[in-house]
Amino acid sequence: MNVYKAALGALKANYEAALSQETQLAAKLKESKQTVLGSQDRSFQYNLLTREVDTNRQLYDSLLQRYKEIGVAGGVGVNNITVVDKAKVPTFPFKPNLTLGLMIALARHIPQADRSTQPRQRINDQPKVEDGLRHAHTPRP
Repeated sequence: MNVYKAALGALKANYEAALSQETQLAAKLKESKQTVLGSQDRSFQYNLLTREVDTNRQLYDSLLQRYKEIGVAGGVGVNNITVVDKAKVPTFPFKPNLTLGLMIALARHIPQADRSTQPRQRINDQPKVEDGLRHAHTPRP
């Protein structure tokens, strides 16, 4: 029986050692998985940032190229004024013509003055008409 107890004790010690080793290996496996997943996440973030840097660099280069093109074109000088007709030198000096201006003003305003007096004449003629009607209805001797 002693031999059995000794063999049973040895088996139990081997089992406990194997169980402890399994627990340690499971912890190391879990730690390794976390390390790999963290590394993959950092690698993904790094690749994402690298693409963003490349995109921004291309945008900056294209904007810089466009700026240089505009700078070169701006040095030439863009003129947005066009000549429609050539100017002609007048044959005589130009100045306001007072006589002509007064004649045009009179020609425009005399008909208006005539039209403005017509309503007054009608108003002034109204009592004459009423007097005439009154005399028309009165018996004649």
